[in-house]
Order: sequence, then C-alpha cells, then structure tokens
Amino acid sequence: MIIICSPNHSLILPFLLCLSPDPVWVLSISHRVSGCILTSTVSILSIAYVSHGGQFTEFVKVLQPLYQYPAVWGSLKFFLAFPLAYHSFIGLRHLVSGFKTGILFGGIC
Repeated sequence: MIIICSPNHSLILPFLLCLSPDPVWVLSISHRVSGCILTSTVSILSIAYVSHGGQFTEFVKVLQPLYQYPAVWGSLKFFLAFPLAYHSFIGLRHLVSGFKTGILFGGIC
C-alpha cells in the first residue's frame, strides 16, 4: 500500500480517496445492516420469551404496559418490521438479478 504525505505532513491513504458511494454498494451495506438489526431484534425477543418460561400469555402480559407509550411501542414495531421488509425485498432483488445475469447457474451458488 502506498502512503502519500500531504502538504501539512499528515498521511493520506489513497484507497480512501477513491471511494464514492455507489448505489449498489449502499444497497449491499444497508442489506447487511438490516440483517444484523433483524437478527439482534429477533434474538432479544426470543431470549426474553424463553426467560419467561416459554409461556406466551405471560410474555404478552409483560409487553402490555408498553401499549400505554405509543412512541416506545411504535419504535419496537419499526425495529422489527422495517428490517424484515427491507431485508426480504433486497434479498429478492439479489436473487432476481442473479437469475438475470446467470450468476446463480455459473457455479457460484
């Protein structure tokens, strides 16, 4: 890797200068981030469910006080629903583009 020295004697890494946000790159990173958010949300809810003995009615009774706070309840629903929808649609887009280009049949997948 080549390191260039700028006029004020600070180091500049050249590969950082040539990065520009490509739409495909942004969609790919956001797909991975939404997958991480979805996985962590489902994992936390699953751990909370199991920690209450696996009884669904007991778990719902724990969540019922959150109905009184619409901002909290809405944000919880958003953090579960948005990553699920986004991750699903972008995943389908990747599959469709893979079928169109033949990548799925070229030995990669």
